[in-house]
Order: sequence, then C-alpha cells, then structure tokens
Amino acid sequence: MPDDSMRTVLVALGSGLGVALAWPLTSAAHRDREVDDSVTQPLGPAEEERIRAFLLGYPGVTAIREVFVTFVGPGRAWVIARLDIDDDLRGGQVQSLVSGIESGMKRESEGVYRVDVVPMAEHKP
Repeated sequence: MPDDSMRTVLVALGSGLGVALAWPLTSAAHRDREVDDSVTQPLGPAEEERIRAFLLGYPGVTAIREVFVTFVGPGRAWVIARLDIDDDLRGGQVQSLVSGIESGMKRESEGVYRVDVVPMAEHKP
C-alpha cells in the first residue's frame, strides 16, 4: 500500500511540475506570437502606393514587375523590387540606377532597412 500512495504523490507532483514548467513556455509563446503579428502585418495601401510611386518615378524605370516587402523586425522592412528598366541604359548607368533607388528608398522611409533591386530588360510583348 505505501507503494501505491507514493506513486500517487509522485504522479501528482510530476503533473504539477509539468504544468508549472509549461505555463511560462506557453506565456512566452503567446507573447512571441503577439510580437510576430505586429511585425508581419502587411503594409497599408498608402505605404505600398508610396513605394510604387517612388519606383515608377525613378528615371530609367519603365515598369514594376514585382515588389516584395518582408518584415525583419519591429519597424524594419526589407523591400525587393523586380523592375523593367530602359533598354538603352548601359552597365554603369544600371548600377547607378540600382544604387540610387536603394539609397533613396531608405531615405524616404525610416522603416525600410534594406532594399534590393533586380533590374530586368523591358518586357515587350
């Protein structure tokens, strides 16, 4: 009989210990999820339009193929833009265009931490 009661006590202690250990972990997971939700919310329409307007207004850019925005931390976004560019631009001009867009977009928005531009030849049907 002492063995059964001892087992009961150990099982109760083990269950209580499991709950005590699991509670902080689930609370931490919940806090992380709240942070992740605020970090991964999509850009508002006004911010997306501002990015697109900046890109299309840049000399040498003829069209936007794709724009991706990845959130890498609170208030920190990484913008990747695949752009059609003027076919008449040469190597050095394309490098200047890419550098200008990358630095200009960071100046325009303090939340933009990184910009990668992928220049593409104009897409002609």
